[in-house]
Formats: sequence, C-alpha cells, structure tokens
Amino acid sequence: MSGALDRPVRCSKCGAEAAIPSGYCAACGARLKIDQQDQTPTLETNPYASPRVITTSTSVSLNDPTMIRRVEALLKDAKQVWWALLIGFFCTALAWVAICPWCIYRLVNWFRLAKEYPLLLSPEVSDASIERRFQRARVRLIIGTVISTAMLVGLVAVIALAILRDL
Repeated sequence: MSGALDRPVRCSKCGAEAAIPSGYCAACGARLKIDQQDQTPTLETNPYASPRVITTSTSVSLNDPTMIRRVEALLKDAKQVWWALLIGFFCTALAWVAICPWCIYRLVNWFRLAKEYPLLLSPEVSDASIERRFQRARVRLIIGTVISTAMLVGLVAVIALAILRDL
C-alpha cells in the first residue's frame, strides 16, 4: 500500500478512525474496501460484525404504575397459594374445583406478564426487588397448579369409582 493509504481514515458508516491495513473499522466492524482505480476507501458491511443492540421507546419501564399494580396483584395471589392448598387439604375436597382453575389462571397471567415485560426476568437484580419476587412467584404458582390439578384428578377419580361401585 502506498504511504497515503497507511494513514487512518474515517469510517463512512460510523465516522470513527479506521486503519486501512486492518481492513475493518474497530468501532462498528464494517469492512473498509479500497477502490483500486481511485485509491479511495469505500465501505462494505461486515457479515461477521456483532449485532447492535436496538433500543426501542416502546418498551415499558419497571416504573409503569399499571405494570406494578398487575405484578403486585399476582405476587399477592402467589403468596396465597399455600393457604389455598391448606384449605383444600383440610376443609373440603370440593375446594379443588375452585383452587385448580385459580392456580392455572394465575400461572397463565404470570407468563403473560413475563412476555409483556421482559425486564421482570432480569437476572441481575436484588433479592428484595419486584423482579426477584416476580421470578420466585412462578415456582409457587407451578407447585400450586401441580398439586391442585393432582388433587382435582384424584377427587374426580374417587367420585367416578364411587359411582361405578354403585352400578
């Protein structure tokens, strides 16, 4: 390469200084290509460049009062799963008819909120944060759904056996 091309040039994609001998812009990864006829650098995109993070203004922050109200309601219900299971075990077997759909409904709501607000699934949060409590609520809701479904299926099986025995 000639002496004029050994000096750094500006990348036409991002404007950063790029050394032509390397062939790529260090800032954005775009490939610098030298046109052999007029010896001026041109830009060719690098297919191996790391993707840029696209930030959109449509994402809802965790300070949205509607989101906080919905998550707090879900967290309150997740705490009450244990009480609902105790009621089902000790009070009446027919409680499973209401407890099972309630647990399933709240678990579906958990997944909807997680999809609508992906920031709630952030792994780098403190233990007392709403995100961590939201993540822990999923375990409670899954356990409640599994236990209540099993108990409801058991209740239906007992009723079916009682009916078949009388026939």
